[in-house]
Amino acid sequence: TAQHETAAWLKVDNDAVKTEVFGLNHLSWARQAMVNGRDVLPEVLADDAFIQATHLRFFGGPFVRRMGMFLNEYLFYYYLRDVALSRLQDEEITRGEEVQMLNQQLFESMRGLSPKDAFATYDAYNRRRSASYMASAEADEQLREARSNPTQETAPIHQQQAVGGYAGVALRTGLALTQNRPLRIGLNVPNGTAIHGMRPNDIVEVTCEVDGSGIHPIYIGDIPESHYLLMRAVKHYERLAAEAILKRDKMIAVEAMAAHPLVGSYPLAETLVNEYIAAHRLEDWR
Repeated sequence: TAQHETAAWLKVDNDAVKTEVFGLNHLSWARQAMVNGRDVLPEVLADDAFIQATHLRFFGGPFVRRMGMFLNEYLFYYYLRDVALSRLQDEEITRGEEVQMLNQQLFESMRGLSPKDAFATYDAYNRRRSASYMASAEADEQLREARSNPTQETAPIHQQQAVGGYAGVALRTGLALTQNRPLRIGLNVPNGTAIHGMRPNDIVEVTCEVDGSGIHPIYIGDIPESHYLLMRAVKHYERLAAEAILKRDKMIAVEAMAAHPLVGSYPLAETLVNEYIAAHRLEDWR
């Protein structure tokens, strides 16, 4: 996250960095990172060493600085779509197949282990899975190959592990709510009035203030038009996809896929939906 990476780079505590994050799940930007009342984001983004030390290297320094924000790593698939698709097609297996294989290995290796050994095995699994995360996004071919085939001994603990991942977010939020421990954190919540142009009931990803009285999204207001249009397109897909699932309607599913910026083609959308329905044996879809 912008908070974790900035804090680590400046060698300050995580909570000393106050970020402003907005977007959707897996489609977000941080437009500000305050430390002691000063926005340090322009400073760290201007440092090529910071770019190379974080996932921002996927995009390159010039592009990141032109955007002027800390980019969620999944934006790689939107901003460099052709590059991402080409590299993924060159892979022998998909990320989903890789994770499935790692999960099977984990379950087999944990049979009959003591709790202590089970935790150690799970930690090694997390390291291996984290090390290969988004390896195909690496521009450097040698680094891409090394991260695609790491060893348990050399696999680093990446940012999501370092801050506890989704489990850590849930625990910290729960503690803030139940024990009135004020917390500033990015969460997926109903938009309300946080981001101009998004519907009140749209689920958005935004920085929130959390305490014993509840979860309070900060006010974001206007955002750049390019960011807004991308958010609206993906949110339109989400609404259609939810409707398709609730109604088990194949044609709405095709419309949803065609509306997604990463698809944008009815024939391709129809192929994807047909193959998905066949793979998951969804006979009740019409």
